[in-house]
Amino acid sequence: HEEDRQAGARSDDDRRARRRMKRKLIAHIPRMIIGYAAAGLVASLALAMADFIQNPEKLEKPLMHFEQIGTISLGMLALAFPVWLICVIACEINSARQLRWYALAGAIAAMFPLLFFGLLFEMLNRAPWLLPPLMLIGATGGVTYWAIAGRKAGSWKRELQ
Repeated sequence: HEEDRQAGARSDDDRRARRRMKRKLIAHIPRMIIGYAAAGLVASLALAMADFIQNPEKLEKPLMHFEQIGTISLGMLALAFPVWLICVIACEINSARQLRWYALAGAIAAMFPLLFFGLLFEMLNRAPWLLPPLMLIGATGGVTYWAIAGRKAGSWKRELQ
């Protein structure tokens, strides 16, 4: 009870509310992680499909191609994680549940690995037509995340009131 008092809890009701909020947040974390993994999988599949459309000869050895896409996607997911985390925290705090915010966050997260490696501006100079499809692939990941976890953003706050 001492740490509850130090955190500002003045009564047993305050302590119960704080404990309930912690439990709600902890229960929400697995949904967020599953949503991020599913978003990454959908974005990877969209990237593979876009590459198959662009290069139909890769359909002869699709497993090899999916292995390459998977490796690239894992790296991109790791680099996009900080951007995703910032977006998710902002959406949770503001209880943002609109699909457009998650699609936008996915598009931004898709651009971050390119920006990290300094390839974004080079890509804009050499092949500017690649930017919209890449952003669309990121947006599909964002929409997937919204379908799994984003629709419940901020629900832990509402249930406490």
